[in-house]
Amino acid sequence: MYVTDLTALANMPVINSSRVLARDDESSSDDYWIKDDFAPTPIMSTYLLAFVVADFRSRETTENAGLKVGTYPPCSSSCRRSTYLVVIEALD
Repeated sequence: MYVTDLTALANMPVINSSRVLARDDESSSDDYWIKDDFAPTPIMSTYLLAFVVADFRSRETTENAGLKVGTYPPCSSSCRRSTYLVVIEALD
């Protein structure tokens, strides 16, 4: 689980995402966390497994060939656009 202003990424896509009430004895506020369930990962070497929760902002699109392309750089919006353009150019 993670706080709502972060992003969780893994090798497989999210199959279910839900909000969970965070219980904190020191706080009277009702904060929510996000719980993501990912699709099962196929058998692979452990060094290929990836899972991260961070302050990433995505930029995604579907290209002409139907390929979904997304980038998740940990930087400003101009940096996200630059990263996205490099990926698109590399795929051409």
